[in-house]
Amino acid sequence: MHVEFVEFVGAGIALWTSGVDDEAPAEAYIQGTNLVRRLAMVAGAEPVERLVDRLVRDLWQEWKQSKRSRAVLSTHLAALPGIMNTYRLPAGQFMSGLIAARKAMRSGGNSDLIAHRLASDIILKARSVGAIENAGLDESLCFFLLARMIGSLLAQSDALSELRPALEVCCGRNPRTSTTEPSNDKSSDLTASAGETNAEQQAPIRPAPRADVVRVANAWMIPVAALDAAVTADPACRANATPDLFTLESKAALVAELQSLLQVAASTYTKEPIAAAIALTREQLERGQLSASESAIGDAASAISPDADNAFLTAARVIRSKLAELVGDLNSAARHLAGAAARVATSDRLQRCQLLLMQAALLVEEGSRSGREQPLIAATQIYAEAGGALSEEANPIEWAATNVALGNLLLLLGNREHRPERFLAAALHFKPAVDVYSRLQSISEWARAQYGLARALKGTGEFQGDVLTLEDAAFRFRAALGVMTRDRAPDEWADAQLGLGETLVRIAEETGDGQPLREAVLALKSALAYADAVTSKLDVTTGKGALGRAYVAMAAHEQDETLLQDAIALLEIVLSTSSRALSAAEAAGLEQVRGTALWALGERRSSVRLLEDAARAKLNALDHFVEAKNVIAASRLREDLEDLAEAIDQLTAPFPRATFTRDAANAS
Repeated sequence: MHVEFVEFVGAGIALWTSGVDDEAPAEAYIQGTNLVRRLAMVAGAEPVERLVDRLVRDLWQEWKQSKRSRAVLSTHLAALPGIMNTYRLPAGQFMSGLIAARKAMRSGGNSDLIAHRLASDIILKARSVGAIENAGLDESLCFFLLARMIGSLLAQSDALSELRPALEVCCGRNPRTSTTEPSNDKSSDLTASAGETNAEQQAPIRPAPRADVVRVANAWMIPVAALDAAVTADPACRANATPDLFTLESKAALVAELQSLLQVAASTYTKEPIAAAIALTREQLERGQLSASESAIGDAASAISPDADNAFLTAARVIRSKLAELVGDLNSAARHLAGAAARVATSDRLQRCQLLLMQAALLVEEGSRSGREQPLIAATQIYAEAGGALSEEANPIEWAATNVALGNLLLLLGNREHRPERFLAAALHFKPAVDVYSRLQSISEWARAQYGLARALKGTGEFQGDVLTLEDAAFRFRAALGVMTRDRAPDEWADAQLGLGETLVRIAEETGDGQPLREAVLALKSALAYADAVTSKLDVTTGKGALGRAYVAMAAHEQDETLLQDAIALLEIVLSTSSRALSAAEAAGLEQVRGTALWALGERRSSVRLLEDAARAKLNALDHFVEAKNVIAASRLREDLEDLAEAIDQLTAPFPRATFTRDAANAS
């Protein structure tokens, strides 16, 4: 059985590699175990074994949840490599999935929806010619195994990128000579490209080091001029003398996708003047003349009547969207996709949904990059429209994945706006997705939906101070962590541990019960100890703050002075050297807890100085709460300051009673 898994994994790796070359015959990719062995010989056994082990474990988990017999699984594992390779995706389509998955994971999402979309495309191709039915295969099991395979490949894209040179050698392909450093006879084209692009910009641009551009272009088998122009034209790259590898790879993937889209268009639309316009678009892209490339495809679309029922108008919109995205104009890219979706036939709901999801993802990226909420709010409406275009009965996987995507976006908005209704709305989208994945026994997607639901319930419970909701959130975090291991999903595992710890601390603070605190400390320490090893949105500042709060609560139960000292030191570090800017509400909460810890320590030591320090911390918290317009919290703090004044009175009698205002604190 293990050998069959490795065979399937090897075919999946070959599928990932085949995305760079549409011309090679399908049989060139049916490599399986042989590919894994050759790869280990070329790249070394350790990284290959680690990669294959992760992929196999994901598939093994999926099979266990499917409750199918070993014989059925063996049959499907033996047949799927041939189906993958015979009906493999075009290079541009797989490249698009790869870069979309990377963007999703980098912004804190996951690649499930993309993996489902790519797997669905392969299954639909195979179904249309009867390949699945004729082989006596279960289509749902084929889909789940293939989706899990592609999802795992996308999640391991960084590891696969490191192995790309070895993979090219194993598959018998070498980088194209056209992607190496241009020869002298091409230098005029590069000069013209740089001049044209710089003329369009109003600020000087510091280009990426030539060696990095050439190396990435060669790895992706694209013209150096195109990648050079893309980096130069993007305003987001202006501040960076050396764009990071992710940026270069993202641009390269877009160029590769554009080349593939134009290749398909050239073979589909052969009549003039469209064929000539497509050829000119391809030529200008390869030369790095991005504005001219966009003009060529735009002119071709304009030459057709807007009332014409022509699929080229949709394809042209998609190509123009990718060109706009290539130069960093995400708003224009989103508008072109909206136009493409509007032209899709009403009956083709799945294609329309996919275009809408691409549009929403661009708006989310724009909102995250600019810090503006308007693109994010617009994206919520588009996600809702995409979900409405699908049926839970006809497209359960896509429907559930769309709900998860919308739920994640609502969580992002809730954290930005501090509005509890956003978290409540997110929970209403995650819950049905959990039910769908549970019914379909898709364990990995079920865990991620549980994780999203836990975060939504946590946000709702924290705003409302609702212990029952917080306890439900803790239950969902534990459920997700039952599947999300540190090896399989390190980023999500660390963030789920963090969320569980924060939730348990809040439960202890609301109830006064010290029982959850031990588990909370263990979860928080586990996440923070692993923080340097993950590249996700793990919020170290929030985690350390929650750990400090846990120490304060534990000290109150255990009368432990050492815990108070640890809490004060940790909170002061967070407040002074935070890994990110603290909001007014966050700073207020941490200052308030620090004041409480200083107060408790001051009373234990009968120290007026510590009590005065506690008062200053509470005053700082009061300022932040007033800034955040939290009237209730500000009122409670004023009561605390009155009690602190009385405590100091008792230590300083017969001196006059202390009072605490901002002026009095500054004077002391």
